[in-house]
Amino acid sequence: MKKIIIRWAVYIVVFVGALISFSLIFNQGTTDMTVDMSEATLPTIHVVYDNLKINEMHGYSDKMEVNTIRDSITPIFDDRKVSLEIEKYNAVVSKISYEVRNADGNRLIENTDVVDYGDYKEYISCNIALKDLIEPETEYNLIIILKLSDGRDVYYYTRIAQNANVALKEKVEFVTDFSDKTFDVGAMKELSTYMEPNSEGNNESFGRVTIHSSVKQLTWGDLAPKRESEPEVTIKEIGDTMASIELKYMVSAVNGNEKSYYNIVEYFRIRKTQQRFYLLSYDRSMDRIFLMNKKSFVNDKIILGIQKDDVQMKESEGGEIVAFVNDGRLYSYNVEENKVARLFAFYDEPFDDKRHRYDQCNVKILDVEENGNIAFLVYGYMNRGIHEGEVGVELCYYSNPVNTIEEQVFIPYTKSPKILKCDIEKLSYLNKRGNLLVFIDGAIYKISVASLDYEIVADSIDEDSFCVSASGRTIMWQDMGESENSVTTDLTVMDLASENITMTGKNSSEYIRPIGFMAEDLIYGVCDENDMTENILGDVTFPMNKVVIQSEQGNILKEYEEENIYVTEGEIADNQITLKRVMLNPDTGTYSEISDDNITSNADVEEGTNAIADVSIDIFEKIEQIALKKEVDVKGLKTLTPKEVLYEGGRSVPIKVKETKNRFFVYGNGEITAVFDNPAKAALCAYDIRGTVVDTLGNEIYSRGETVPRNQIMSITEESTTDTKNSLAICLDTMLKQLGISRNTETMLSRGDTAYDVLKNNLNSIYVLNLTGCKMDMMLYYVNQDIPVLSVLNDGSAVLIIGFNEQNIVLMDPNSGTIYKMGMNDARQMFEENFNRFMTYAHIHES
Repeated sequence: MKKIIIRWAVYIVVFVGALISFSLIFNQGTTDMTVDMSEATLPTIHVVYDNLKINEMHGYSDKMEVNTIRDSITPIFDDRKVSLEIEKYNAVVSKISYEVRNADGNRLIENTDVVDYGDYKEYISCNIALKDLIEPETEYNLIIILKLSDGRDVYYYTRIAQNANVALKEKVEFVTDFSDKTFDVGAMKELSTYMEPNSEGNNESFGRVTIHSSVKQLTWGDLAPKRESEPEVTIKEIGDTMASIELKYMVSAVNGNEKSYYNIVEYFRIRKTQQRFYLLSYDRSMDRIFLMNKKSFVNDKIILGIQKDDVQMKESEGGEIVAFVNDGRLYSYNVEENKVARLFAFYDEPFDDKRHRYDQCNVKILDVEENGNIAFLVYGYMNRGIHEGEVGVELCYYSNPVNTIEEQVFIPYTKSPKILKCDIEKLSYLNKRGNLLVFIDGAIYKISVASLDYEIVADSIDEDSFCVSASGRTIMWQDMGESENSVTTDLTVMDLASENITMTGKNSSEYIRPIGFMAEDLIYGVCDENDMTENILGDVTFPMNKVVIQSEQGNILKEYEEENIYVTEGEIADNQITLKRVMLNPDTGTYSEISDDNITSNADVEEGTNAIADVSIDIFEKIEQIALKKEVDVKGLKTLTPKEVLYEGGRSVPIKVKETKNRFFVYGNGEITAVFDNPAKAALCAYDIRGTVVDTLGNEIYSRGETVPRNQIMSITEESTTDTKNSLAICLDTMLKQLGISRNTETMLSRGDTAYDVLKNNLNSIYVLNLTGCKMDMMLYYVNQDIPVLSVLNDGSAVLIIGFNEQNIVLMDPNSGTIYKMGMNDARQMFEENFNRFMTYAHIHES
């Protein structure tokens, strides 16, 4: 009895202490009431074309930066008409209007009220005819504005392009028919003609099926799912022959007397010829919808089922509380009290409101306390609740003792939720001081939960070398300032828990570059100033003569260096660093590639008391489950759904974003897959996934998409070198002449300017692209637009790529004074042997 009394006394002290400490930080303002999350109220809009409903648009409560919203594209035909169907969901629409803006959104082209429409019980049907103010095959933004009877303006976005030859209906019918046939085992033979099964395909899980999976995997194996909703069709990209189309729907699968529901996303990239359709890329994801019932708990397991990605799970220090995320919804399980709570969810059964299931919102678990209190972020588009229709970052706090959710901070955001997702997943951390640190638009911000003030910790960050440790507690970055070469002698390290910032600076003759983290130890490379070189294109060679492993306390743990051996790149996976290396020939001063080397850490990986586990189960194949520290008393399991706490006054922290540099967003499979500072890295990433690169202003920088079979820039003619003008100067002169600019580039080069300097300093509304390291095939994207591509060879001579057809490329070579064809394979080999040094430009919209 005495032990029990002592134990309860300890629990009470811990409980009260936790309440006091958290209340000081989190409980601000005056409590008004506790309520359930309010239902969605905003209408949705579809584009209707020839009885097809496509491109569902969800409403935004604020005006967004339209150049960042790339959810869909709507083809416009010669009559320039767009048919819309507005699903009202009981909202009263008092006015409909629309705007047409250019690609970056800065120029208003049309602003028109819609006066003729049919207002029916459940929907509004209207046709809008755009004025003859748009150019064919040019992208614009269409913004539809609904005025609701309660005074709210709601904004809806889609891109538009006038093109009568896109064969929209045929392309949509192909992908929907393909999707339908995956549910028909009798169609396996027909579907097999489109698939490319190989070792890259995963045939062990339905969570992710690609064009490289087996046909049996494509047709759901033995799962026999049933569609529970009609596919939502979204056109992501479309041209004369190519299209990227996304389908979203729900299926169910039955096992015994248990019925499970799954969210499905299918992404198609197709090409249409006169003879047939080709499937260029296919990706299908599948996520089981976790239901908070007793069937989801078996013995000592929480059954999550088929999932496309790794499950996000975080536990308290002693493992008594487990929090996990399923499809943008947050749950917790209290092991000791045997209770499960749904802490956050925009949707749940009966799945009857598709607005709740809109999937542009995510959850990140920040902190799990032993007493059951949990801090978490909700970020992206807010489907419903007090921020319905807004985009932003919401810091929430779950109080286990009173079973309530409180909003602590809301950071509004006016760009695409996809961009916000990429940034928040780079960095979001809540420390015990009550400060939230987040990465947004290339800068690190610190927000005080108590005062709702914020400060900029760092901007001008080199995003390509920004690193976060696996725990999320330590970060390092380089502040490039005005540097264009991405080199500096300093490295900044920050412990987010203590907020201590230290500088790891080498001496002024040595430059450093971060490689990454191994646990909390940082790894960086050192390059001697004399070893770093810049070529005529402006490329900086950064051979690292030393790799350093440094503890979080600043102690040097290991230094890796060998005579005449240099590291060009480092990759970290688990507990191993792989170093890409070259060897210097001291006689010639040249480098040659040698085999990789590895550094392995012997540090033990700390494991929790509860863990994610994969297991294969008959028809379901690989599923995910959480293995708990003790068996669940299923019969006595308690389920909770907390109320929201409303406070007088707002918790909004509007951040004034300080954008100091261009960023390059890679779109693939309908999502932003990566963000880079370097356009060459972004273009390579897009090439690998058949994607598109867009910059901060919405300018398309590269796309692995549609090109004509052949093109040649006929305005470029032969020109030979002279005693006063070398091949590089001729190529640069030619590129400038294409844009109506006449300069003596030989003089600029002789005074030390690089090719990059020459083009950048003499071109307006042009983004100069150093694409060294990219593939030759990628350069045809620019030549297809009548933009020449410069290449510098090992001997210092330069050529221009000015044309191509199915078998050849066309080169203008000043050294020979000729224009000639070279076979594709020979050209690829030649440029690879010359390190694929390319430079070109893209036309951009000025902000």
